[in-house]
Amino acid sequence: MNGLYENITHADYHAMTDRISNSYLSRLDKCPAAAKVPLPETPAMTFGRAFHSFILDGMVAFSRDVLILPEINRRTNAGKEEYLALVTNNPDKAIITHDELKSIMAMDKSVKAHPLARNLIGTGTNEVSVFWDDPFSGLPCKARPDKVPGQNTLVDLKKTRGASAHSFQRSIIDFGYHRQAAFYLDGMTKATGEKYDLFAFITVEDSEPYRTEVYTLSQDFIDYGRLEYQRLINIENQCRQKGEWPNYTSAEATEIELPKYINFGGRL
Repeated sequence: MNGLYENITHADYHAMTDRISNSYLSRLDKCPAAAKVPLPETPAMTFGRAFHSFILDGMVAFSRDVLILPEINRRTNAGKEEYLALVTNNPDKAIITHDELKSIMAMDKSVKAHPLARNLIGTGTNEVSVFWDDPFSGLPCKARPDKVPGQNTLVDLKKTRGASAHSFQRSIIDFGYHRQAAFYLDGMTKATGEKYDLFAFITVEDSEPYRTEVYTLSQDFIDYGRLEYQRLINIENQCRQKGEWPNYTSAEATEIELPKYINFGGRL
């Protein structure tokens, strides 16, 4: 089923566990065994789901996918029971507070006040599911870009603590966004037969003043990300061939050197 699909639900997409995703590669990068351990949803991830839904999908989808938590005193037994019932009865919804909703609305306003960001999210298709086989290993892969505005471009919406170029450069390295960009661009190129070569990040801070910036990556950054995802796919391919996902990255001892920022000079 390689190609592009517009109407696959989040649940169906995530159920395709035989296909390699960028988030799978992130876990694999820790150690192969970590890739097989599903990550529980954190409050930050829940907020991110609601944030994406509000900005990209519109109010109808947001009302369907997100639940605004009513005022509940969870310090009382009755409040705890009420909260548990809400969570139990809405397993697929992102549950957020009124204060979180206010932040999301402010972030949405900021993104739409930025002329380029507004244009990027205002055109094209949301969350297309992309399926392809890695050309080197043959392993099945998948991706789900936030926005495909056309013009051989993919767009990803990121909430961040700091939207400055310096801060986001650090986030790119820490969270593997360069690998994500290369993986998605190559996947779209393979799935469509058209060259996709521009990946834009719309970054918006999650606290006042909710600064918004748009960033693209240099070709060197994309090429580095490509080497990273290919290295990880090679590891996954070896694991699948052996039927083993070890809980270590090296079978040998690894020497850790003194950090360069420590001025020791060899003196005792």
